[in-house]
Formats: sequence, C-alpha cells, structure tokens
Amino acid sequence: MRRGKYTSDCSGEAFTLLPLLFLNNMLGYADRTNLSVAVIAMSRELGWGEASTGTLLASFFCGYVLTQIPAGLAAARFGAKRVLLARVVVGLAEGVQIPCCNALLAAWVPLHGRARALSFIFSGQFVGTICALSCSPLAEWWWPSIFLLWRRRAPPQGGG
Repeated sequence: MRRGKYTSDCSGEAFTLLPLLFLNNMLGYADRTNLSVAVIAMSRELGWGEASTGTLLASFFCGYVLTQIPAGLAAARFGAKRVLLARVVVGLAEGVQIPCCNALLAAWVPLHGRARALSFIFSGQFVGTICALSCSPLAEWWWPSIFLLWRRRAPPQGGG
C-alpha cells in the first residue's frame, strides 16, 4: 500500500518500518566497515598491491555514489519499497539506502515526527560501525570470517 507524500497520521506500519530501517542502516555501515578492515588482510593474502587495494575500495564507493541521485528519483517515482529491493546487489545498492529511507519516512511518518524518526534510523549507521569494528580482530585470524559473521546476522536478502 502506497501512502501519500505527506501523511498526517502515523500507523502501526510506520512503527514497524523504523526498526527495519535502523537495521538496514546498521548492516549497510557494517558492510562498509568490514570491507575497509578486511582489505588489509585480503591484500596481504592475495598479494595485491596498493593500486589493486585502492581500486577495490574505490569501486565499492563509486557504486555507492553513482546510485544516490537515481535512487532518490526512482524512490519518488516508483516507491521506495520497490527500489530498496535493489539492496541485493551490495556495492551498487549501498547508494539506494539513504534516499529510500528518506522517501519512506516522507511517505509514512508525519511531519512532526520525522526528525526523531530520522535520528533513530540513522543512528544505525553508528551502531553498525561500532559493532563491525568490535569484530575486526577476526580479520587478522581469517578475513572472510567478518563477512560470514554479519551474513549470518543479516535477514535473508533477495533469494537468499
């Protein structure tokens, strides 16, 4: 069900949405942090030089940056729920995360509650970073472990 652009009431669906968006932001920032931490061990194990390591990190963030504006436009036109399904493709989908969160809040949360809702869901970014960094010593032991740990904690995405 698609709501109007500006709602004056807040349904139970909006309260279900907020924790999900919090988790979305938490996992998105854990992805970024894990990649930044694991790339050191990955480079050492796979024999990558600085250029290869830089290309890996840049490709992730270029995909993120390139999708920000198109994702915002697509969320406004087709609905943020549909666009957020693109989250399956992690590198490119990182860019749709914030525009879709904003579009969903605009559609589901009354104007007077949006600041509080935004602060709650985007605090997931900090929680995800802190949690991922607390797991970072695992990368020295076996770098895939931090990705596997977070995958087990993440809800199934796509077909998965």
